[in-house]
Amino acid sequence: MPRWIYTAPPDSCPKSEQAVAAFFSVLGPEFRIRWGFPYEDNSRVWREGDFIIQGPDGHILVVEAKGGPCTVNPATGRWTTADGENPFNQLEAEWKGVLNPLRAAADEQGHATPFVEHVLALPDLTISPDQASYQGQPRLRILDHGDLTAFEKWWAVRFSDRQLMCTPEEARRLFNGLYAASAPDEATSHTLDFAESVLEKHTRQRFEVLDALEENSQLLVSGGPGTGKTWLAIEQARRWAKQGRRVLFLCYNLELETYLRPV
Repeated sequence: MPRWIYTAPPDSCPKSEQAVAAFFSVLGPEFRIRWGFPYEDNSRVWREGDFIIQGPDGHILVVEAKGGPCTVNPATGRWTTADGENPFNQLEAEWKGVLNPLRAAADEQGHATPFVEHVLALPDLTISPDQASYQGQPRLRILDHGDLTAFEKWWAVRFSDRQLMCTPEEARRLFNGLYAASAPDEATSHTLDFAESVLEKHTRQRFEVLDALEENSQLLVSGGPGTGKTWLAIEQARRWAKQGRRVLFLCYNLELETYLRPV
């Protein structure tokens, strides 16, 4: 489970952020996520960004989350966002608002700045793999539903050709000093409990596939981390138990057993 740092109760955040947080909640402990962060835009006005993520390699990702398809009206130039503004301009301002303090802190400590990437997360959208752009923006600037579902794989590919100019330890020290120093002790458990409840809610909406396959005595479910395989297995076990069958539920390690036993 990742290390979470937040500044506001998760259930008070916009639904788009909650949906994205549910995908991030299945990441490993080597990921650290700041949910909600202040940044200074080009007009020197302080604003609030959505997510900053540091991965196991020390690289950093700035993520802005938006719900719906997030399209632009070519006639008016207005986007389907609350304020009608271009979300990619907002993302660019957030990226600079993170990069500049990191550079200043790295210079003060006498080493290079870690690589900082930025993307717009659109959890309600699926983009064709053959599509090189979306709404006039490069595809690499977007995390769609599929990317979020296989986020660790996306991370490995996206940062595979990026050399970290400082050591991972220096990168982590920078992140901690700027974005994790004020983290409350209860941040991780509070946020994970919330994110897991959102993930379970979304997974339960997929249970209709079990209705369609109720006559099958054998099922094989394949998918990446966080796609809901375990919840489908638990639901199928419950259904068979209600039918009076003897059910043995097996999992692959003791940590997962401890996690699933109360369920």
